[in-house]
Formats: sequence, C-alpha cells, structure tokens
Amino acid sequence: MNLGNLQSSAGRLQEAVDVLMERWENTRDVWRDERARKLEEEYLMPLREQLAITLPAVGLMTQAIAAAQRDLNE
Repeated sequence: MNLGNLQSSAGRLQEAVDVLMERWENTRDVWRDERARKLEEEYLMPLREQLAITLPAVGLMTQAIAAAQRDLNE
C-alpha cells in the first residue's frame, strides 16, 4: 500500500474543502435566504464536521499501517 497516496489524497481533500468553505463565506455575504441557510446547515456544516473526524483518523491509520509494514520487514 502506498501511504504517500493516502496522505496526499487526504491533504487534497482538506485543501478542496478549505476552498469550498472560503468561497461559501464569500457567497454567504450576498446570499442570505432560507435556501442558503438550509444548504449550510444540511450539507456544508456536516461536511466540515465529518472531515474534522475523518482526516485525523486517516493520519492515525497511515501511522498504524506504516508501523505494521516496518514490523513485517524486520
């Protein structure tokens, strides 16, 4: 398993969500109706929350896999 691909994919995902949230902040300044609130509440905030859980887990999983690979190679 190529751990670099896993880590770089997680990094790209974080960057993409950061861009999305930054653009949402700009959009929210001018789009303030019920649909905007619903979009943020139902999709964007859960995405941010799940990413806050998922990305650290990917890091821990990468460390565990790397440790297992080292142990197998000894």
